[in-house]
Amino acid sequence: MEHWLLVAVLTVFLIVVFIREAYEAGKRKRQFEQFLHDHYGKAPVKDNSYERIAHIRGYYQRHCKEGQIDDITWNDLDMDQVFNRINDTYSATGEEYLYYMLRSVEKDPAKLKHLEKLISWFDAHETERVAFQYCMSELGYTGKYSLYDYIDHLDLLG
Repeated sequence: MEHWLLVAVLTVFLIVVFIREAYEAGKRKRQFEQFLHDHYGKAPVKDNSYERIAHIRGYYQRHCKEGQIDDITWNDLDMDQVFNRINDTYSATGEEYLYYMLRSVEKDPAKLKHLEKLISWFDAHETERVAFQYCMSELGYTGKYSLYDYIDHLDLLG
């Protein structure tokens, strides 16, 4: 009889923990979505320390192509400051791709028009923009390494 009582108490405890965690996760999501609504169009508030953004070159370094901005020009134009000023991404993947886009000057009018169309669509559709930003934020950050550094090391695990 004591065994069943212990199992019942543990089961109730686990159910309460799961319900509380689901509630807290929903609360965190609502708070983050409210943050996204409130801070849209404002200057990003981020920790731009070297240690936190050391990984941002990963995608760019693995997708180098002709015509990208070289390191000397990048530094002469102080593009790290530009990146920090416009970096309103919420995932390592987003940061890496934004950096890549800044280093890769697009000259194709059709691609530029498509990008402008996407930007305008997200600007006009707040609900979808916030939902997309939340989904991207769920990807999270990879720490001090690029996502591509992790992918490159998957071979070592096999």
